[in-house]
Amino acid sequence: MYKVGMFGHKTGSLHVQEELIKNKVNDTLDVLKFQYGKDFIINTDGEIGVGQTIIDHAINININYHLFLTCPIDNFNQPLYNEWTDKQKNKLLEHYSKSYSTTIRSNIYKKEFENERDKSLIDDSCFIVCFWEGKKQGRTFDLIKYALFQNRIVINGFNELKLITNMDLKKRKI
Repeated sequence: MYKVGMFGHKTGSLHVQEELIKNKVNDTLDVLKFQYGKDFIINTDGEIGVGQTIIDHAINININYHLFLTCPIDNFNQPLYNEWTDKQKNKLLEHYSKSYSTTIRSNIYKKEFENERDKSLIDDSCFIVCFWEGKKQGRTFDLIKYALFQNRIVINGFNELKLITNMDLKKRKI
């Protein structure tokens, strides 16, 4: 069974429209399902933006997913969820209830646990599909660097599933 790690920017940090994000995520998942059938599972974080979009379409086309969480979601008083709307929290609860399996990093939230959760997601994946605009900063960029360092194949869902290499990280423009 292939484990495909998938992550990307939070919606508010992207310069592309939400509908374009949804279309790119949906197209990517459709290609993966066509290519691997039932022989794969998605590893994702369920975060606002790309993470929740990935899970929404996975549910729609009947793809199993493993949810990597920083802390339990039974207590939305954790600082991680302060900026989440009620709609986003409810969506996460739904995604949690429908997940094939779940990994929870800790019983309490600490910012540094997000990085550990993300690294666990990458370490548990055969290859990575990220949704990255090409900015050389931020969480998505750091995860791409980590995945490449761990010798994972990294593909950009925003760029026609183009392979990302260490050379791409050094270029001025992607």
